[in-house]
Amino acid sequence: MEDKDSEQARRVPTAWRRPAWPTRLRRPTLPRRSALFRRPTLLRRPVRPRRHTILALGVFGAAFAAAVLAGLAWGRPHVMWHFRTSDNRLTLGLAAGHGPFAGWLLSRSSLAASGHHGRQVLLSLHPGSISRVTPNVISVWATASAPITVHVPPAPAITRRTITRASVAVHFSLPVTIDSAACRPSPPSAAVATVRFPRGIRACAGNVEVSAASGETARLPVTVPALIPDPVTFFGPPDGRAVYITIDDGWLPSKPVLRLMRARHVPVTAFLISSAAAEHLGYWRSFQAAGGLIEDHTVSHPDLSKLSLAAATEQWAGAARALHSWFGTAPTLCRPPYGGVTRKVLDTAHLAGLLKVVMWSAEMARGRLSTYDHRPLRAGEIVILHWVPGLYHNLSRLLHIAAARGLHPEPLPTR
Repeated sequence: MEDKDSEQARRVPTAWRRPAWPTRLRRPTLPRRSALFRRPTLLRRPVRPRRHTILALGVFGAAFAAAVLAGLAWGRPHVMWHFRTSDNRLTLGLAAGHGPFAGWLLSRSSLAASGHHGRQVLLSLHPGSISRVTPNVISVWATASAPITVHVPPAPAITRRTITRASVAVHFSLPVTIDSAACRPSPPSAAVATVRFPRGIRACAGNVEVSAASGETARLPVTVPALIPDPVTFFGPPDGRAVYITIDDGWLPSKPVLRLMRARHVPVTAFLISSAAAEHLGYWRSFQAAGGLIEDHTVSHPDLSKLSLAAATEQWAGAARALHSWFGTAPTLCRPPYGGVTRKVLDTAHLAGLLKVVMWSAEMARGRLSTYDHRPLRAGEIVILHWVPGLYHNLSRLLHIAAARGLHPEPLPTR
């Protein structure tokens, strides 16, 4: 029995053995480990309590999350826009924000506005309106940007057309500048609200491109009808039993005729060749002072039907300019050389600004009067003579015939 107790006592470490005498009441301490088996100082666990570690990690995580959210908000792309008045197009795009996330957010962002979606949005706005657009930026999260209000200026428009004998006046809703146009409009020196298109011998249809001071542009259709010549005049008004005396060319002016006009107050209309009138300007000024009218008979008396359109027009226009500069009044009537009346002759006369082509219904030559139907002279007849030798005799004879039939000469109407 004692052997068993002694063997069990040997198995229990000495430090754990209860002392045999009660003099030492304190708990014995464990022996210190040797330096060979001791844990290094750097690998020892800190003595700091575990709850402090958890609190520090929470604070760090919250700060990191706040920094990330702030970076995302700061780097969020913002909307940029541009409005172009030439075609009323509003362009919406994205611009990079700030911070380290700006480029990454921009590459993963898009726009949505008025049913359109993409990195760039193009919107066509209605002219003359106030448009309000609210774009949405779709990025990490979708957000609505501030509304964009655009005041779109009105586009030029044609309000009405005024057709005159020689041109078409197109009236616009606001002053415009012509950028390009068909039908050769008269080029204005500045922005105007009315543009005139000259009428030609052929009708013209095309587009006119105009721009307003606001930058608005418009492409508008324009139609210019063809010039419609008045019918050729062979007779004058028969009111008051009037007849009308006309004398052509002007190479040989006659002083006796001038004296006869002064003495008997005979109104005569002279269709002058401008190159012939240039040699006797003093005489023609006296003729005009005696009550005579001076009208257009071309520059050099060619056959207009054989000339080009431009050359025939210049024959009329050149003579009209010269006669106007010499005598102070612009011709409104004309008579084609050799009596050649064709569509080209009529068109070129109207292109030159002349109002009426005047022919004749009776001719006085070599002392004899002949009418178009070989009947006696009647009221309203237009009689042709020429500035040739014997003109005084022919004119005197004509006045005698007219008086015998109760007719008297009147100035040829210029309208």
